[in-house]
Amino acid sequence: MQAAAKRLDLAYHLEDDVPAWITGDVTRLRQILVNLVNNAVKFTPSGAISILVRRIDGSSRAAEGPIELEITVSDTGIGIPPERVDRLFKPFSQVDTSTTRKYGGTGLGLAICHRLSTLMGGTVRVESELGQGSRFIFSIRSTVAHPLHEEPLPPVPKPLRSAPVLLIEDTELNLLRLQAFFRQWGIATLAAQDLATAQTHLAGNESVGMVVVDHDMLQEKQGVALQTTLAKRAVPTILFLAPGNSNVGTNPGLPAITLNKPLKISSLVRCVHSLFSSPEHRGSTPPINLDRLALAAELPLSILLVEDNMVNQKVALRFLDRLGYRADAVGNGIEAVDAVKTRDFDLVLMDLQMPEMDGFEASREIRRCIPEARQPKIIALTANALQGDREHCLEAGMDDYITKPVKLHELTAVIRRQFETSTKETVTSK
Repeated sequence: MQAAAKRLDLAYHLEDDVPAWITGDVTRLRQILVNLVNNAVKFTPSGAISILVRRIDGSSRAAEGPIELEITVSDTGIGIPPERVDRLFKPFSQVDTSTTRKYGGTGLGLAICHRLSTLMGGTVRVESELGQGSRFIFSIRSTVAHPLHEEPLPPVPKPLRSAPVLLIEDTELNLLRLQAFFRQWGIATLAAQDLATAQTHLAGNESVGMVVVDHDMLQEKQGVALQTTLAKRAVPTILFLAPGNSNVGTNPGLPAITLNKPLKISSLVRCVHSLFSSPEHRGSTPPINLDRLALAAELPLSILLVEDNMVNQKVALRFLDRLGYRADAVGNGIEAVDAVKTRDFDLVLMDLQMPEMDGFEASREIRRCIPEARQPKIIALTANALQGDREHCLEAGMDDYITKPVKLHELTAVIRRQFETSTKETVTSK
């Protein structure tokens, strides 16, 4: 949410020789990454944050046995003076005393990262230039692991078997990741880091089957011309939106679908198949498992989960993920109100009993302070199913409720109940 508020571009990429699975301590690896990425967000007022994972032991992806991975977290933030770098990994030490006053923190995060990386057989170092950003680089030793079952990629849509996908992305790491994914899927690509190159590709290749483009680039002067070209040729298009962005202005004739960054491959696959399930493409693609495409392809929504119990939160997030949704989560009503003020959500799943501010009060506050055009649907998550619960929820401004523990079929049903009707009404009014 902090990255979304700053409109920071988030990207990550695993190089081709990195195995899909490794054996290791997932909790400690996550702890290092969370510390480094949180720091990057904190000290980056604008620009991008990226994670690059590469193999540094010289073996191929398929090789068995021990491996060594190097993980780089890069940002375009304020940077660090060279004479201050040596104090970064010492406990309770920061670049200078003003850092704590302005940005907060204890100065323990990087010391913990250093210790954990060392325990996993690696090292950690930093490269930085004042005012230009920083690169924190750590390594770990591990072994290649093989899961019992891996979900194969679905069939390639027929139009993309003979036509390339044009990738337009000014963040190099995002572009690399997109190229690697489509290569793995067996789809040819053309790449452009600027709109002029994209127009050149379009002019020289009449058979582009699909375009994937960073929506922010379309706001440039040449973006209108590019949209006109794509609309005239009716090229199916996926628009990547910045984290937290839901307001999209594009050429009305452009057949497009949106996807928020950071890129998630499962969501990208759903978007591709959604684009090619339109009437003109229907029947051109082999049947795919609709359960895997999930509800999100049919009803794309931005969702906020408000739940103070971490176990319940994880269960609900897992169910939403199975439905194809990548939801944000907060732990109480105050955080929920702040989140809805910060960005637009289509749906808020609201626990009722929480510390600091309960679900009823949070719902009333959202209805009071958020403009009508930005109001989300609010669905209560209640541990009770007592007479009068529905009335209490409606009085607080909620639209519906389901009981806990959350069940997948009930979650699916309430989303359909609230949003299929809204979608039909919108189409009718148009």
